[in-house]
Amino acid sequence: MESINYNMTTSSQDNDDLFHHTSSYHSGSTNDAFNKYYYGNARVNVSVSLVAYIITAIALWKIFKKAGEKGWKSIIPIYNSYILYKISWDVKYFWIQIGLVILIYALSIFSYVVPILVFAVLLLIFAYITYLSIRQEYLLARSFGKGIGFTFGLIFLSTIFYLILAFSSSAKYLGNGHEVNENRKKGINTKNIDSQIV
Repeated sequence: MESINYNMTTSSQDNDDLFHHTSSYHSGSTNDAFNKYYYGNARVNVSVSLVAYIITAIALWKIFKKAGEKGWKSIIPIYNSYILYKISWDVKYFWIQIGLVILIYALSIFSYVVPILVFAVLLLIFAYITYLSIRQEYLLARSFGKGIGFTFGLIFLSTIFYLILAFSSSAKYLGNGHEVNENRKKGINTKNIDSQIV
């Protein structure tokens, strides 16, 4: 009887050791696979983002030159957005957008105090920022004599449509998009502008 107990004890200890060894082996291989997948994708994402940024900067360089701005302004993040607002609309909306982004960060600090109220305010701010971005893209398209269809391209495939604005001979800078719209409403030079809108 004693020998049977001894054998059962040692075999259960062996099973515990075997269990810990296998589970650590599996979790190690799972972590390795996850790390390879995650960091591999992160490298690809960073590479793709960098290439897209460089292509967009090249396109913006050419767009800025068409609009009478210095091309190097396209390389500097945030400042290039300021110039886009300048050539297509009004820079005060750029500053409003920056202020709203800062407000979002400030409100996120207080999100634990009154979460529903903060969430509702954040939704309104996000909606207004989205409106400003869409309006800016529309007025950029108008600045180059393009219409609403081109605006959708700028919104959803911005890099490709920036390249079209930059290198297309039909995309000529007509002036600030807001002024182009206002002049069109007043009937000033409407025939010339309408003939260029695609």
